[in-house]
Amino acid sequence: MNEAIKLSLFCRKSGTVTRGDVLEKPWVKDGYEYVSNGRILIRIKTDKPDTEGRHPNAKDLFEQQKEIPPVEIKLPDRIVDQACDDCFGSGIRHCKCESCDGKGSHRCECGDTHGCRDCDSSGNIELSGKCPACDGTGWGYKHLQIHGLKLHGFYIAMIVKNLPEPKAIAINESSMSFTFLGGEGLLCSLKEKSA
Repeated sequence: MNEAIKLSLFCRKSGTVTRGDVLEKPWVKDGYEYVSNGRILIRIKTDKPDTEGRHPNAKDLFEQQKEIPPVEIKLPDRIVDQACDDCFGSGIRHCKCESCDGKGSHRCECGDTHGCRDCDSSGNIELSGKCPACDGTGWGYKHLQIHGLKLHGFYIAMIVKNLPEPKAIAINESSMSFTFLGGEGLLCSLKEKSA
């Protein structure tokens, strides 16, 4: 295994689904170490023994991708395109100011408009904790269309930032497969919301 790759970055965060979720840590099966957060699945060759317990049958997913005609697509180096809409680029949770109803100003009895003191005229109140929309980074990610497949920019950014020399190699209607120095992976597409 390439020790420079921090596999835990690609695990599902503890407590986000159910207690004891099998995706919260890497697992080994048939000569590969796997890791997934439910959207991205990565595998790296290893000589470690198989992990005991029940785990997803990830090998079949990689085998199915091999049947897709290959393409080589360079993944974009930069995905971030704007400050996060939810936290206005601060990385900290916010809510709408109730005093001014999010407008940032009040109309006084004399008819003049004054900035809201409760929110410093921003229309928003800062709360404790990091913004869940951008995971505290302050940046928003745009969705990308790669060969007609809609992918979330956050996951593309994870791949580009944390895996050496990533390249998309195949795309079908539901996922993109990619390689990187030392391994390979799959990224699920975004599903369109039905009306």
